[in-house]
Amino acid sequence: MRLKGKSLSYALLVLLIVMPLLVAGCARSTEQTQRELASAPRSPSFTDKTIAPVASEQEGNANSGESLAVAEAAASRKIIYTDDIKLIVADSKKSVSQIREKTKAAGGYVADEHTWLENDQVRATLTVRVPLGAFDGFMSTLRGLALRVDDERLSSRDVTDQYVDLRAQLHNLEATEKELQALLTDVRKRTQRASDIMDVYRELSKVRGQIDQVKGRMQMLDKLTTFATINVTIVPDVLSKPVVTEPWRPAVTIRHAVRMLVNLARGFLQAMIYFVLVIIPFLLMIAIPIYLLVLLVRWLVRKRRRATKQPQKQA
Repeated sequence: MRLKGKSLSYALLVLLIVMPLLVAGCARSTEQTQRELASAPRSPSFTDKTIAPVASEQEGNANSGESLAVAEAAASRKIIYTDDIKLIVADSKKSVSQIREKTKAAGGYVADEHTWLENDQVRATLTVRVPLGAFDGFMSTLRGLALRVDDERLSSRDVTDQYVDLRAQLHNLEATEKELQALLTDVRKRTQRASDIMDVYRELSKVRGQIDQVKGRMQMLDKLTTFATINVTIVPDVLSKPVVTEPWRPAVTIRHAVRMLVNLARGFLQAMIYFVLVIIPFLLMIAIPIYLLVLLVRWLVRKRRRATKQPQKQA
């Protein structure tokens, strides 16, 4: 009984000491909360004329992670711009050189170039990429290089959803990588089995490969959305075609005539060789049996005539 009374008194003593501390802590937390609320900025309301309804909707939707991701994606759209243009120019070679210079001056680069000769005129196609900030000025400069613009088409493709998905995949993969690294460290310390370590390391290598792939796709989208792609087709004007396409060279004509004569002589000799070695033996193979057959028929006919004449003489 004495022990129970002593324990009860000790408990009451501890309670009396702890209660003032708890009350003081609650008071301090309440004061701190009131200070934070007082110092916090006033939340926007619909009655505030300086706040648009769209802003209030965005703040209300920002409570969840998915709505926040949508708001961030809307703030920075990822759009790929592509312009296909066909230019009619007086000098194709000069225009190609000028397009290279203008592209470099605009901070872009030539991704692909193809030049060929068609109907004694130079034609070309170029794929250039310029920064979006210099796109309008570059297109104006490009149109100024041509006699006229025959065709032009501007298209855009929104890849924001793809970019947001890739970013979410990257976040999940990086979290998985950290967990696997921690698991690998734990396995090395605890089990130290080579098979367990290799299993975890194999999974870690797969995740790292997937991270590299996602980062590569994101870098590609960043590059395509930062630069506008312009497909330029260079077509020379019909009036710029020269009257005389190439000078007359008699030596070339003589060379072609000699080559034709040699080819004709070679063909004639080849025909004679085939006639002597192939056609004549083949004709002989057919003619000899036919000739022997004709002789046999004539002999039989003569023999029959002789047989019919002998009885008539005896009569």
